[in-house]
Amino acid sequence: MSYISNAEVFCITFFAFKEAERMTCPRQEREELEKILVGDFGVRAADSHGRRRAEEEDPVRTCFQRDADRITHSKAFRRLKHKTQVFLQPEGDHYRTRLTHTLEVTRLARTVGRALRLNEDLCEAIALGHDLGHTPFGHAGERALNEIYGPGFRHYEQSLRVVDCIEKDGRGLNLCQETRIGILAHTKGHPEESREAVVVRLCDHVAYLNHDLDDAMRAGIVAESELPEIIVKRLGALLSVKSLVTLLLSGVFAYLAITGQTSQEFMTVYTVVIAFYFGTQTQKISDAVDKTLKGE
Repeated sequence: MSYISNAEVFCITFFAFKEAERMTCPRQEREELEKILVGDFGVRAADSHGRRRAEEEDPVRTCFQRDADRITHSKAFRRLKHKTQVFLQPEGDHYRTRLTHTLEVTRLARTVGRALRLNEDLCEAIALGHDLGHTPFGHAGERALNEIYGPGFRHYEQSLRVVDCIEKDGRGLNLCQETRIGILAHTKGHPEESREAVVVRLCDHVAYLNHDLDDAMRAGIVAESELPEIIVKRLGALLSVKSLVTLLLSGVFAYLAITGQTSQEFMTVYTVVIAFYFGTQTQKISDAVDKTLKGE
């Protein structure tokens, strides 16, 4: 029978305490990890401009992860399931609602944010909250309110009101400044917006352009044969996820190039993604040609 010496007990206890001490604040670990994962053109949680009302930091979640959780658990977020995306009273279970649209935008934004070495958690928080202020009946409801409300009604401004003034019985969700600006900027842009906010705006466009068309085809309103020939030739009948991500990255590149904000780090990431995409596309074409020549 073997025994553990006092020295061994001391060493085990010491390292156990050190490990426990290291694990007492996962948030700080994540913030340190972001120094590696998030590039210089992204927003690191530790560099956030904070909240309108100061709060004690969460020991587990970063400030942007906390924002995403607050939005997900809000009443306004749950109400999105009853708001239609395009069709006012769709018959069937497979048409998009404002909630499913939000989830699609969120997944796209996280993927693009990861590819660009931006802050995925900030992308997620902005995407989850971007349509909280949308009306029922899609943009038709927004136009109706805009006509009868003197100052004018814009859903992106209402989304900010929801998180600032309406939720929590008027106390609001007290989100980080970067999340708030991203929600406000998701339609028209904003001088103080982050790169993450730009990504969400582009993902919003790509998501609704594709799934609205998909819903219209499912409803029999538009046939694939009626689509403009140039769109079918360039993009295909339905875009794959890989094509969507590549298209989004190209849109972000165009925006950064126009505004003079490109960096060597971004160009490296973008070049790798483009090379991978066109490399796989070229291989598909080559395989198809080989099959044709072989008479398969």
